[in-house]
Amino acid sequence: MANDPQPDPAQDLVRIHRVITRGLSVGTENCDKFRRQGFVDNEVRQGFATYIKSLLIVLDAHHRGEDEVVFPALKPILPSMPYDRLAADHKQIEHLLDAMRSSIASGTEDCGGIDLHKLLGELQQVSALWAPHIAIEEQQVTKSTLEGHMSLAEQVSLSVATAKHSQAHAVPPYLALPFVLYNLDAADRAAFAAPLPGILKWVLIPILWRSRWAPMKPFLLA
Repeated sequence: MANDPQPDPAQDLVRIHRVITRGLSVGTENCDKFRRQGFVDNEVRQGFATYIKSLLIVLDAHHRGEDEVVFPALKPILPSMPYDRLAADHKQIEHLLDAMRSSIASGTEDCGGIDLHKLLGELQQVSALWAPHIAIEEQQVTKSTLEGHMSLAEQVSLSVATAKHSQAHAVPPYLALPFVLYNLDAADRAAFAAPLPGILKWVLIPILWRSRWAPMKPFLLA
């Protein structure tokens, strides 16, 4: 239809970067606070642990999608991108994500079972890698660049393939989807939600899945 939004893989990339950037910032700030002050109660601890777990799910799925779908599609049209460096960054971050999973479950009882000191250092290390990493991607993968090298059909195909890959790997969806939606501002949230099936937007996320993701609500923009 004429009013349907046009595919924009470059903006999709920026949007998921915004989600993860906020996730790292919120995670780091609160991890430092809880390390110094402790958790107010178990509900806050559970919410923070759920938020970090969701961040790991989304970040891991995003990098898998780049390695397996996005970068192979871009290499023929953007051969100058430093793919080896980007892949090396992914490997470093992957190791840190594994360490963070361990940190969430290896702390002392007074820290709610989370090793907050170790987790804080890991969040800081990921953040230090993340900022220059996404700067390279966003400087190279722009709307005008893609329009100059890809047809509309090719951009649609890339957007669809990326979305399908994310659906397969960003699991469980009852954590991943709310995490993405509610780490976005209103405009980006509406754009992200536009192609989602109505049952997801109006039934699963706000009603049937709510008890699963509600513990992390204090850390979200919802």
